[in-house]
Amino acid sequence: MLAIDDKIMAIQIGTGKIFPYENRSEKYRTQLFLEIHYYFIVWGHINKLLWTGDNTKDGKKSLSISDILHDKSFSDAKSSYESKIKEYQQYRNHLEHFLSRLGEGVSNLGNLLETTPGRRFFTFGNEKIDLSDKALSLLDELSNDINLWASSK
Repeated sequence: MLAIDDKIMAIQIGTGKIFPYENRSEKYRTQLFLEIHYYFIVWGHINKLLWTGDNTKDGKKSLSISDILHDKSFSDAKSSYESKIKEYQQYRNHLEHFLSRLGEGVSNLGNLLETTPGRRFFTFGNEKIDLSDKALSLLDELSNDINLWASSK
């Protein structure tokens, strides 16, 4: 269970209600925000897999694919995605550490904003990140670029 799920469960238990939703749309909105959080978690793992590696139980750092391959063409294939992936990981950090953000004075802890039809943003604090269909296709684009790189080898 994710940390945010634990917080939601604690809130639900504290109210004495199993599903403390006023209506069905509130329930679906909560589920949507959990899915958005999970989306950011996945991008955080992609960042670790491709760029940074991860911490192991013994306190060491595991290697990323980039560390293992040392291949310039692989680095080129993924380089255009790096800043966007790091941005998604920052949003994961915001959601995972929302209590800290509250202590820092952040009052907007996550909202959806649709500026024009089909153009959706997730906001946190004074920041916003694109969650429109085009932005959501980023994973497919990255996967295709890595597959193209692999098929060229």
